[in-house]
Amino acid sequence: MAKKGGVIIMKKRATLNAAALASVAGAPANPVTQLETTRAAARIGQQRSRVGKVQVQGYFSPETRQRLKILAASSGRTVEELLGEAIDDLLTKHGVI
Repeated sequence: MAKKGGVIIMKKRATLNAAALASVAGAPANPVTQLETTRAAARIGQQRSRVGKVQVQGYFSPETRQRLKILAASSGRTVEELLGEAIDDLLTKHGVI
């Protein structure tokens, strides 16, 4: 932020998805952008583990949810990790990755 002639001029910050887009595009992540993204997330109260990520959700039967939670507990992994693995497998199967 700078002040010019009594007017405050705000610099634009990198979007929260900048690091994610860079990694998808295969470009090396910019450490300055990552730091700005982390700071921006902290200002809005976002957890660090969610920086650079987007929410993807769906509706499933209660039985599916229960089975998924049981699998997560028995494998020592989170539901998010299991769903991420399943989505990666699906994308690989269809040649997207």
